[in-house]
Amino acid sequence: MRGWPPAARESGIALIAVLWIVALASALAVGLAAVSRQETDLARNVVDRIQARHLAEAGIHLGIATLIAGSGAGACFDGRPRAVTFERVPLTVAIADEGGKVDLNEAPPPLLVGLFRAAGAADNEAAALADAVADWRDRDAERRPLGAEDEDYRRAGAGYDAKDAPFETTAELAAVRGMTVALMDRLHGLVTVRSHAPGIDPTVAPAGALAAIPGYGPGLAREYVELRARLPGCGALPPPPLAEAQPYLVPSAKVAFAIQARATGAAGTTVGREAVVGLHFRPDRPVLFLDWRTLPATE
Repeated sequence: MRGWPPAARESGIALIAVLWIVALASALAVGLAAVSRQETDLARNVVDRIQARHLAEAGIHLGIATLIAGSGAGACFDGRPRAVTFERVPLTVAIADEGGKVDLNEAPPPLLVGLFRAAGAADNEAAALADAVADWRDRDAERRPLGAEDEDYRRAGAGYDAKDAPFETTAELAAVRGMTVALMDRLHGLVTVRSHAPGIDPTVAPAGALAAIPGYGPGLAREYVELRARLPGCGALPPPPLAEAQPYLVPSAKVAFAIQARATGAAGTTVGREAVVGLHFRPDRPVLFLDWRTLPATE
């Protein structure tokens, strides 16, 4: 601007300053718009997840209604997912009789060994876990050959001792020495603390639980469950008649059930919820909620 009149130079400087201010304001506006868009998307996702969660819990209550209506009519609650509709929203609901699962407090060692082996543990690992489970739930401090008592947990730096009392939830199994996260994931839906039986009911058991029974194994268990699913009602297909399996085949008391429900919100968020309920058959309180959890997204 050399040689320009002072007034022109000042006008030019002012114009450049205004242009910089406009550019800065535009950049700020774009940034604020992006932040606002992100916050809007986040809020929409939160609302959608809340909506999906409540829809899934509505599915749980639809499952309870189905359970109460069918409990005395020979209905078969074997965990198969079924499509239902609530307020014109499609849901998936599955009801599983806890009597078809391995009870952590009552299962004898051979059934525990078979369970862990069927879930993918090596033979020596399965035997060690079975002993550790037995040591965890019994009331003495005598260590089984491959098990774990207080001193074993202390040496491992666990920060706790063997419980020496029954399992209160299936999640407690994660605290037993030798248990891994991967194995826990594979055991979900196969174990319970609610059947109070030393065996399982084959008419409602999932293949993974049936495979725990001595003599069955994964192949025979899977084949039986596939054939069972083609027939109406429970008990329509007798289990394979293996003598060594008989002590572990126990009819369900039909008093505790796991209900899973999945729902998808308007924006596409899917949420799954699971409740374990006990049947009371009382007009004022037909069911008792025993446990609640949110299902993993991939389950």
